[in-house]
Amino acid sequence: MNQVTKSSSDKTGIRPTEVDFDLSNSLAFRMVKLVNVLTREFQREFEADLDLGLPEWRVIAALHRKPGLAAADIARLTGQNPMIISRAVKRLLSMGRIERRAMRGDGRRFQLFLTAAGAEVFKHISPLAIRWEKALVDEMLPQDIISISNLIDGAIERFDS
Repeated sequence: MNQVTKSSSDKTGIRPTEVDFDLSNSLAFRMVKLVNVLTREFQREFEADLDLGLPEWRVIAALHRKPGLAAADIARLTGQNPMIISRAVKRLLSMGRIERRAMRGDGRRFQLFLTAAGAEVFKHISPLAIRWEKALVDEMLPQDIISISNLIDGAIERFDS
């Protein structure tokens, strides 16, 4: 375990020192690892059958919820790197799962929409996504889910500028 120092601003009284940073004990890296583990297993269940990666799934899920977004909007919404979203959009366009339309007043930007094929992909994967979300929270108490959700939302608000 890494060395710690006391801090009056920390509710636990414990903060890692700069000198002894330990990746395996870093909260941020453990959160990233959790997301990576969950998404890796989730993706395995649909990747081969649907020829679809996680970035493409995120684009489809975003467009299902908010049709007409631009790629940059999807990148902001999902917190993904814009280049990753751009590649996913290009792939989905070539597969006929989404379509793009020029935005009125700005012919350089495009709105994206699911096609019937994209809507079918969403219909196929969304129950799986719900099942994975349920598996994540099944062992948690309702108040813990609310607390974790509030902490995550607060961190996103603080760091996503």
